Amino acid sequence: MRPRSIVVLLAFVNAWSQGACSSEDEPAGGDEDVAEVRVDTEVATETRAEVEDTRPVGALCPPDALFCISPRESGRCDATGDAIASRTPCEGATACEPSTGLCRPTICEPEAQVCLNLREYQVCAIDGSGYGEVRTCEEPLFCASGKCRACVENEVECLSDTTYRRCAEDATAWSEELRCQNDHLCDADAEEPGCKRCGLERTCVNPGRARAQCTSGEIAWQEDTTCAASERCVDGECIACQAGASECLTETTYRVCSDDGKAWSEALSCVEGEACLLDETQPEGETRRGRCLPYECSPRVLFLVDFSGSMSTHWDAVRTSVAALIANNPELRFGLKTFPDVRNASCSVSGTLELPFGESAEVFDDWFIDNRPVGATPLAEGVDVMRENASEIFGELGGNMIVLTDGEDSCYYNQGLAIQTFLALATSGLYVDSRVTTYSIGYSYGGSTPIELDTIAINGGSGLRQHIAAGNEEELTDALAGVIDRVKFCSPPPLER
Repeated sequence: MRPRSIVVLLAFVNAWSQGACSSEDEPAGGDEDVAEVRVDTEVATETRAEVEDTRPVGALCPPDALFCISPRESGRCDATGDAIASRTPCEGATACEPSTGLCRPTICEPEAQVCLNLREYQVCAIDGSGYGEVRTCEEPLFCASGKCRACVENEVECLSDTTYRRCAEDATAWSEELRCQNDHLCDADAEEPGCKRCGLERTCVNPGRARAQCTSGEIAWQEDTTCAASERCVDGECIACQAGASECLTETTYRVCSDDGKAWSEALSCVEGEACLLDETQPEGETRRGRCLPYECSPRVLFLVDFSGSMSTHWDAVRTSVAALIANNPELRFGLKTFPDVRNASCSVSGTLELPFGESAEVFDDWFIDNRPVGATPLAEGVDVMRENASEIFGELGGNMIVLTDGEDSCYYNQGLAIQTFLALATSGLYVDSRVTTYSIGYSYGGSTPIELDTIAINGGSGLRQHIAAGNEEELTDALAGVIDRVKFCSPPPLER
């Protein structure tokens, strides 16, 4: 395209100042100063007839005549044709007519644009003689008020609660994403949309619902959030866990809560030889934190208790001693299994524990109160079932088992050496294959000889050569405490809070 303005001298005159130089319709007003003229040479000459050039050779314009300086400006030439004597702009819907040099009404305002629809528009010729070809706004622009635009000049649009963008002054593009300053939110519904001071306040409507609201008076905003099933509202925010807390997932894995309390980490592993242990001193209602400690500091201890009818007279003493032991050793994890099963008075024993590891002394005490012994004494079956299910019951790090009975096996009469061999294999299998050490206690033992309990003690891996005898509650309490002294090699350090 040719440049829009050049010094008149030849270019513009060739296109526009070829008309009659009448002085009758001289435009009113004008600058009498003589000046070098700059004119627009991009004109729609195809709509005008050719006009004879009446200028003297080498003259700027026809002497003493009206002529068009540009389509939007008329001028009067001086007497010599070398300078412009006066100027008159063509205002509104008018343009300079080359044949007369006068400002005449036009079909359309020169260079004005008009929208045909949201995508198409036309531009009026520079001499106002009519509209040109249909043009199309480039994507994603749209046509409005005769202009291709992306938005409304200086319009503000909220992108989120804290970000926005602003339309350029020429409406051709949006700015990049901008961020509100601290404690401000973007309000799209305001009379003048933009960032307003919030004065944010967060509260808990209830344990499962958080509320955020502005209190500054500059912006009316409130948002309630329903916490997920695994979350709770604390200080106005839904959190999944207590920031920095850790939680045991398995015997050897744990997870850690993020610093903002929003999520748990993926499963992490304790180092070899350590187990993840719950902090039993954690206040009720808070996340039960766990940590990895040497397994010996807090091993598993399973009570394998005789549930036969003959134990009825000893039951309260056993309950009291067991509950006291658990209360005095909160860092250890105790579990309970009976033989036979509680709901089966026969000689059958399952691999399901009556109480899992980690229950409190109160839970054990309540269980003993709610269940009274009845049935036979499947001692050998009880030990062997524990061997068969050791990996599920004790895990990969093993543990300890205390067998407590008041008599010998009553489900395999007259088996003699056979049952002793069976017990020896079952007990040694627990120790060698599953890292489970077994102790045997005879409470007010009523059998002929305690050879079965001695067999368990000898093969259980404890180093004892015979069972531990207890004749009353005090002796049973001491016997249990003696076992724990052998089991617990250290005490876990206090948990940092």
